[in-house]
Amino acid sequence: MYPLDIFAYLLANKLAYQPHERDMVVLSHELVTNHYQTRKTQVHTSSLIVYGTPEASAMARTVGIPIAIAALAVLDGKIYLRGVHGPVKKNVNQIVLEGLRGAGLALREETKTLDTFGMLGPVEAALVNAPGYPGCRSNTWSEAGLSMPELRQSETQLL
Repeated sequence: MYPLDIFAYLLANKLAYQPHERDMVVLSHELVTNHYQTRKTQVHTSSLIVYGTPEASAMARTVGIPIAIAALAVLDGKIYLRGVHGPVKKNVNQIVLEGLRGAGLALREETKTLDTFGMLGPVEAALVNAPGYPGCRSNTWSEAGLSMPELRQSETQLL
């Protein structure tokens, strides 16, 4: 037995959910695109919030239901692929997404078009100019003209 095993055993008892408690899964994606032909910037967001139920935790539902939908589709002959595949195959992800909508686990998606083309916000600009980012000529944050307090302040302003 390793120290990590002992630690996990102790935490499992202390952190177990009580009968009146439930877990929650939050998923949030944001993608910023610049369309050079139309000179428009779009912000695409996808979000999902799932709460646990007395029957199953939110984590179990968000992990198990997609796998169950895919397994049933294989058994029904709707998916002919074999082996391990990512969700990039159109016939696979369409089947799973439709099943998830039916199970009440659909993403909320939104697209906003901005008038500012190619302009980065303070956080995005800091990330692009970050040391180690391809194209950045600076080796440290200070050489890039950035400091962590400035980044934290700009993140707070965005919220």
